[in-house]
Amino acid sequence: GLAAIGLTMNTSGVLSGTTTGVGSFTITVTDTNGRAVTNSYTYTSTGALTVSPSGNTYNLTVGQVAGGTFTATGGSGSYTYSTSGWPAGVNVSAGGVQSGAFSSAGTYTGTITATDTSTGQTGTAVYTWIVAPALSLSPGSGTYTVAIGTNMAGVSFTGSGGRAPLYFSQSGMGAIGLSLNSSGVFSGTTTGHGTFSVTLTDSNGATVTQTYTYS
Repeated sequence: GLAAIGLTMNTSGVLSGTTTGVGSFTITVTDTNGRAVTNSYTYTSTGALTVSPSGNTYNLTVGQVAGGTFTATGGSGSYTYSTSGWPAGVNVSAGGVQSGAFSSAGTYTGTITATDTSTGQTGTAVYTWIVAPALSLSPGSGTYTVAIGTNMAGVSFTGSGGRAPLYFSQSGMGAIGLSLNSSGVFSGTTTGHGTFSVTLTDSNGATVTQTYTYS
């Protein structure tokens, strides 16, 4: 009956092959006196072992934090997880918990393998990450001498890195008479001195913030 499920056994009782189905079979042990004992076995299916989330392509930016938990279904219900080709800076624990932050730009393809601790059955999923360079916002944080009454129209911040398009936002500019559009361009004339912040955000949701004081 072993052949029906893709297996064979030698005279030493060692199985070979890969199961191709489920079913019942018998094993008989015979000694040199001709005495024999027979046992019957039934192999039932635990179902295919699958990993979720399923394989996909993800766009991220250097510095973004990796999170989430991988889960397997099928098998006996007890699993360990291992990875290969995972992005630099990111790890997955034996329990499937992902942690760390993406530390190097580039395209990565990695495989996670879930192993059933009872049967050795495995399931895999393949993922691709396109990791953009870290965001940079200039000029950098600092204190700048700007006279009250200075027309700032057309002055702009510069963003680089990340995944386009990039968006600028600000907090606190209104108190000194200024505003900033989403392209990072000032408008208005300074009516006072103070501190404000500017945040650059890319399409992956990564951000960098700088703080400025006009005095």
